[in-house]
Amino acid sequence: MKPSRVIYVVNRPAPGHNKGDWVVRMHGKILSRHKLKNRAIKKARLEARKRNFSYLIQRADGTFERGHHPIPK
Repeated sequence: MKPSRVIYVVNRPAPGHNKGDWVVRMHGKILSRHKLKNRAIKKARLEARKRNFSYLIQRADGTFERGHHPIPK
């Protein structure tokens, strides 16, 4: 089975909180952690562009936005 070519921006709150840190994940590995969502999106966009992957962004309520596929440089 071929691994998916998707990078995720996921909300990973600390225990006991409903909002918190944002994580950039790929294939189950955490690439980076960020306090702000927009910084996590920038990192995901950069990594997706380097690898020619798509990226998905999770909303604060847990649903995902439409997928994005950046144009490689």
